[in-house]
Amino acid sequence: MSSLSLLVPGLLGRLEFAPAIRGQILPGLDQLFEWAVDSLPAAKQLDQQLIRLLGGQLKHGESASLAYLLGKSHFAVDQASRYLIASPVHLQADSGRLLMHGQDGLAIEPDEVEQWLEELLPIFSHHDIQVYGVSPETWLLCLPESPGLAEAAMFSELSEVIGQDIHDYMPQGSQGMFWRSLINEIQMQLHQSDANTKRQAMGLKAVNSLWIYGAGVAVSFDTTSWDSFYSDDATVRQLAAQAGLTNIGSMASGEDVIDKKSHYRLVVDKRLAESLARGDLDHWYHALQVFDETVATPIVEVLKEGDVKEVQIYPMNGHCYRIRKKRGLAKLIHGFRNKQNFVHNMSRVQ
Repeated sequence: MSSLSLLVPGLLGRLEFAPAIRGQILPGLDQLFEWAVDSLPAAKQLDQQLIRLLGGQLKHGESASLAYLLGKSHFAVDQASRYLIASPVHLQADSGRLLMHGQDGLAIEPDEVEQWLEELLPIFSHHDIQVYGVSPETWLLCLPESPGLAEAAMFSELSEVIGQDIHDYMPQGSQGMFWRSLINEIQMQLHQSDANTKRQAMGLKAVNSLWIYGAGVAVSFDTTSWDSFYSDDATVRQLAAQAGLTNIGSMASGEDVIDKKSHYRLVVDKRLAESLARGDLDHWYHALQVFDETVATPIVEVLKEGDVKEVQIYPMNGHCYRIRKKRGLAKLIHGFRNKQNFVHNMSRVQ
């Protein structure tokens, strides 16, 4: 294997997290960032960066419609403007505010999705909207042909809203009122769902809203150069399949994401993202330790052995960090420079 790329949203934490972990032992991450050659501009949104890495053809400033990519084979509708994502989420009431918890820890079951879709079907059907569950965490909306429902509204990505009061992020634009009203109807139906009553009896958070977003343009994929792809996120894996990848695995399965059989390997790890967005330092740091032990440290070893020539890390902060093991003269020169470990990079303006 000669190259490994990792998309790890939330990896570098927040500036205010740095003092809390300064002095903590993170051997894998510290070594990787000491070997960082440079950083290059990259996207801040995971979906958009992933689509580009998978070979999606986009013009500068364009955002791809993830919903279109995932839904066109099911709905057989070839208009990106008619697709949106609806993600089942938990909203937390807090002193008159509704904070977006997101999906972290919801552990949504397929039978729950089936029940919610059945309960919500009359609401969607009334507006000629079709709905389809790609995975428990990602549902797709296929809008009617009447123009303007999506184009004349402005939506906020779910990742932008985690930990925030949703009031400031609700759909805007000339069709914003339609979408706000629809979301309100959905929330009322979910509030009285038996599935949520059962969840709460088991100590689980209720799925009490859908977050609607994901407008964008149609995109097609060129032939991909990746030999293999790994992620625990079902939606991300389906996107990789749409791009033509066939060797797709899960990190949770225990498969080795850095085995030496593949020359070009792409990994997406979302375990840090939502705890970071909520400002949950303890949860985030625990996930960081797991990442350091199970991903970063093994990568250091294959870099030392020379089986991997370069690693690219995308923390989704607008930068891509290129990492190479220093050898020969480069190693000697590097030894005279100030070493910049993981915490140093957390402290950079992001």
